[in-house]
Formats: sequence, structure tokens, C-alpha cells
Amino acid sequence: MDRVTALVESMEAAGCKPDDITWSMVAKGYSFSGDVDKAFEIFSNLKSESSSNTVIMFNTILDGCVRHNRMDLADLMLKNMEQYRVRPTNFTLSIMVKMWSRRGQLKRALEAVETLPKQYGFTPNGPVRTALFFACLRADAVDSAMKVFKEHRAAGHPADAKMFTALVGRCSRGNYDQAVALVEEAYGLTSGARRVLASGADLEFTCLEQLMKTLSRRGLMQKVGVPLLQKMRNAKVNGSDRLMAMSLSEGRAI
Repeated sequence: MDRVTALVESMEAAGCKPDDITWSMVAKGYSFSGDVDKAFEIFSNLKSESSSNTVIMFNTILDGCVRHNRMDLADLMLKNMEQYRVRPTNFTLSIMVKMWSRRGQLKRALEAVETLPKQYGFTPNGPVRTALFFACLRADAVDSAMKVFKEHRAAGHPADAKMFTALVGRCSRGNYDQAVALVEEAYGLTSGARRVLASGADLEFTCLEQLMKTLSRRGLMQKVGVPLLQKMRNAKVNGSDRLMAMSLSEGRAI
């Protein structure tokens, strides 16, 4: 960034005034390098006539604030968003969700996803709902995570293996019925059901192993675990043979 600063100064000295796009790239560089104060200074002094460029710069700097833990500056930017004539986008909203999650304020993240799209006339997209889903899990709000998970899919966004894995793993700690149902849904193991996961995608082995351990501790291996594993073997799910061997190994509880 020292070289960038020198280059900009040489441009100005030569009478080649940097335009908004140039300043936007410079601000992006400062944001990524952690000098968000300098990036914000450029943003504040820029008189851009392009609303899209303003939003891009705003989002870039806001993201830099969150990445480098400058929540004070992030708060200031959000407080003055209307003053900057910034109409937030889904990218803005996803940054806000991640910010409130890092700060341990899930309620603020949920409120942002509920109110901001209505206020500015857009629909939360897949990345926003995914960010909110993981924010719920980090806050140990499993019920809220399940609700977001269902909304995510109802909106037409596919649930990937990472989301299924995270939810199965968390449900395995206390709600094994739900965890089993999620595994069956992911692989289409119930009668007439279709596999939800994309071809070649699988739940993480450690997640399934954790579920089997939970069932074993509760004395439900024969009633619930083995039938589930048999369905998985029939569906040729990766790792099912290994899990079955572990479950049936003599003197070993998984």
C-alpha cells in the first residue's frame, strides 16, 4: 500500500486526477491490509455520482471493519448509512449478519435479516440465509438454526453437505431423533424420498460417528442405529460400511 500511495501522489502531481474507480480500488487495498481508517477517509471525501460505486465501497470497507475487528467504525458506518445515500444489498446484509454473530448478538442479526430487506425492497439470498444459519449454530440456538434452514430451502436454495453436517452434529448432542431424520433426508433413505445432497457430496464422517455414539450411549443402537446404517449401506453411502463395522465390533461402543 505504500507503493500505491506513492503512485496516487505521482498521478496527482502529473495532473492525472484519480477517478472514482481508482479511489475505490485504493480504498479496497487499505481495507484488505487492515488500514480501515484510511479507507474510510477516502470514502468520506469521495463525491461519487455513482450510487453503485458508493455501495461497493461502503460494503468493502464495512467488510474490512469486521475482518479486522473495528466494530466502532462499523457501527459509525451503519449509523450514517442513509447520510451516505447507501442502499444496502444482500452483500451488505451478509456482512452485518457476520458482524453481529462475531459480537455475540444473534438477536441483532435476526432483526437485520427481518427488517432490512423489507425496508429497502429486496429478498434475502442464499449467502445471507447461510450466514444466519451458522450464526444461529454458533450461538447454540438450534431451534432458530432449524427455522432458518427450512426457510433457506423453501426459498429454493439448496442445502449443501456443510449445512447438513453442522445441523446433524449439533442435533446429535440432544435431539437424536432430529439428527436421524436429517441423515435420512440428506440421502433420501425413506420410502419414496429423493436424495437431497448433490451427487458426490456426503456428510462428514465424524458427524455420523458422533450420532452413532449418541445412539449407543442411549441404548438405541440396535433399534435406531443399525437400521439407519443398513439403509445407508443399501444406498451405498460413503463410510457406511466402516460405521457398521465399528458398531458391531466386539466389546466396542461407538
